[in-house]
Amino acid sequence: SQEFQVCGISSDESLVWIAGVYYFEEDSQLASETLLFQYLYSLFGIGASLRLDVWSDVRSWAVFSQGTYSLTDKLSVTAGLRYTVDDKEVARIRHSVNRPEVITIPLESLDDSWGAPTGRASLEYRWTDDLMTYLSIARGFKSGGVNGASFEGKHTAFDPEFIWTYEIG
Repeated sequence: SQEFQVCGISSDESLVWIAGVYYFEEDSQLASETLLFQYLYSLFGIGASLRLDVWSDVRSWAVFSQGTYSLTDKLSVTAGLRYTVDDKEVARIRHSVNRPEVITIPLESLDDSWGAPTGRASLEYRWTDDLMTYLSIARGFKSGGVNGASFEGKHTAFDPEFIWTYEIG
């Protein structure tokens, strides 16, 4: 992953801001094997084994910005915005070993992409140097995904999740 940021303070120090870009990349591989009826095989010579090879590629990028503006010495407002795009691809091959034959189920792949804007807004009031109250609202995003590790059926994509949070403190 890599993130680049620029930040600053206005000349009158009423605005503090940050902006940037973010990139993430992950490639992984999973190989698993499940023995079915292994005791039946040892006793009666029948049984099965499943092998699953799964490859996963994830790419994510985002642009973001946030600023806090002091309306007075005691009152400030903060606003931030982020846009994220996640691309995910999963491919898998299943092998079914029914003693003594091996059946390979063809390569299955699924890829999808999710993107969403998220943000935050808050209002802060500093009563004293040691006491502050605030009110905040934010929207969060977790991209969808692909479940490729199940031994049964086709792997499927699942939807992204969104949440609104409200805070007072």
